Amino acid sequence: MPLVRISLGIPKSPEVIQAISDGIHRALVDAFGIPEDDRFQVVCPNESLVYDRGYLGIERSEDVIFVQVTLVRGRAVEKKRTFYRLVVENLSRSPGLRKQDIVISLVENDRADWSVGNGEAQLLI
Repeated sequence: MPLVRISLGIPKSPEVIQAISDGIHRALVDAFGIPEDDRFQVVCPNESLVYDRGYLGIERSEDVIFVQVTLVRGRAVEKKRTFYRLVVENLSRSPGLRKQDIVISLVENDRADWSVGNGEAQLLI
């Protein structure tokens, strides 16, 4: 049950926001095998983002997108690499979105760290 936070520094149309949302979800399904209906996202459309435009030799524009995914620990490094690649492929299909501007972070935790309603720890079952 990943929880995705998408932070956008520059306003986007509802269609582009939907494409970003869909592209990230599709990458989660394809790379990690999560169920299609396991979709929990927070889209923050007009945040003040602070970042280095040339960190690690990657030239980012003012249109950077931060993607933070909180998920249960245990995915192999290769699956994570596949996820990063798929997110960038999916999002860069939208006009104006550049692969250099997509910053992704995975935050892992344990099954006991989740409740998806009713005050219960459903993932411990």
